Amino acid sequence: MIFVETNRLVLRQWQTSDLSKFSEMCADDRVMKYFPKTLTAIESAECVDRFTQTITQLGFGFWAAEQKNDGKFIGFIGLNPLSDDHPKAPAVEIGWRLHADYWRLGLASEAASACLDYAFEELSLPEVISQTPAINHASIGVMRKIGMQDMQENFRHHLIPVEGNLSEHVLFRIRKPDQHTKEPCPR
Repeated sequence: MIFVETNRLVLRQWQTSDLSKFSEMCADDRVMKYFPKTLTAIESAECVDRFTQTITQLGFGFWAAEQKNDGKFIGFIGLNPLSDDHPKAPAVEIGWRLHADYWRLGLASEAASACLDYAFEELSLPEVISQTPAINHASIGVMRKIGMQDMQENFRHHLIPVEGNLSEHVLFRIRKPDQHTKEPCPR
């Protein structure tokens, strides 16, 4: 089932055929540079199971991203509720992880913008947040490109060891646009 569609991508429920490419992606040091470690095939499969269950239960989650022109799986982009033990919960975050072959093509920001539309129009969320290690300038760039604002509330991620440079996270937010301040559409 397709949940979100853009000019170049569809965001959909996960399929069994996505798992090998996702596992390859999560074992790549480049893709996992801003995570504590790469993932094993079993850990990747567990992630896909969680993503699939969340989408089934809530109607949204970290959706599998597929190119329209060739049907290739490229990663995930979507919306996900923060776990109850997260210091910024309750909230819904937007996130993405793409195979390195699909970086710097504008795909993350294209699909993330469409996810925000889905969050505000279909889910009626009042706001969406995003988080990443403070050193992840590429993801911070995507957050800015899709209109998110730095909340100036850096925090230590509770699941990442303080040693190293990954535990300090930035927090960005975007609020649902006020319908009364929108410019009328030209006729």
